[in-house]
Amino acid sequence: MIKQRFLKLSKNAQCWIILFCILCCVIGCSSASLSVTQNDFVVHYIDVGQGDCSLISCGGKYMLIDSGEEEESKNVLEYLKELRIKELEYVVNTHPHSDHIGGMHKILSEVDVNTIIMPDICNEITEYNKMVDVINKRKITTIVACAGNVYSLGGSIFTILAPNSNEYENINDYSVVIKFDYQDTSFLFTGDCENISEYEMVASGYDLGSDVLKVAHHGSSTSTCESFLKAVNPTIAVISAGENNQYGHPHASVMSLLDRYNVECFCTKDCGTIIIISDGTGYSVIKEKEISRACACYKIRV
Repeated sequence: MIKQRFLKLSKNAQCWIILFCILCCVIGCSSASLSVTQNDFVVHYIDVGQGDCSLISCGGKYMLIDSGEEEESKNVLEYLKELRIKELEYVVNTHPHSDHIGGMHKILSEVDVNTIIMPDICNEITEYNKMVDVINKRKITTIVACAGNVYSLGGSIFTILAPNSNEYENINDYSVVIKFDYQDTSFLFTGDCENISEYEMVASGYDLGSDVLKVAHHGSSTSTCESFLKAVNPTIAVISAGENNQYGHPHASVMSLLDRYNVECFCTKDCGTIIIISDGTGYSVIKEKEISRACACYKIRV
């Protein structure tokens, strides 16, 4: 595999190739700036197959939203290690399904975490119980997600928008939904919230408007209703779904709706890990698989 050979290169070689690849990939994207500073707002939509995991950085502070399945924890930990991240200001467990929190117990065991945000719902699955055991063992501060609460991460502000009830029949609707505002740009993270939760957020009158929408439930047909998409009015949508997944995610109806509203869509099954960088006025999109192709071309030339 090209990616494996690339990782065996010296650090200096990696730096030069990454610089070359980023220049190749960013040209033509909606552009903020080619340079990345510590104050920029950066989101890594990490490819964890048929699961969910997002890393957010701003002002030298970091948040991890979900972890993917347990077997993906090694890849996520390696990703954090490569970025030299030893401490997470926040970890958000959107809801207790294994494709979102399955590997979280391993991450919490190895990385220092200041605060965990999670919904007030449990699920007696092995992965959830392991995670709770580590939280208790390491005495990590845990906050129940409460709609309307506002927090900061570096120079950004994030607001909890859901859940808005504690009586859902479907665990997905307990998903923690977060909107980040960074200067003039905004990002919405939705977990696996379904239509009921989406309708509640629209009816509550929240400011849902966001430049970038993390599409709920891997692009399932039970999420991303039209009224919610209208309220968010994104320019870009990101979907986390595995290649050849058994659920057919993302669903054709969701893709059609996004297309009808002229939303540019990026999916991890096609792009690999997706990185969006905002300088507060605009943003750039970098796709892992384009970097891999650029690296392959570069290696052939040298």
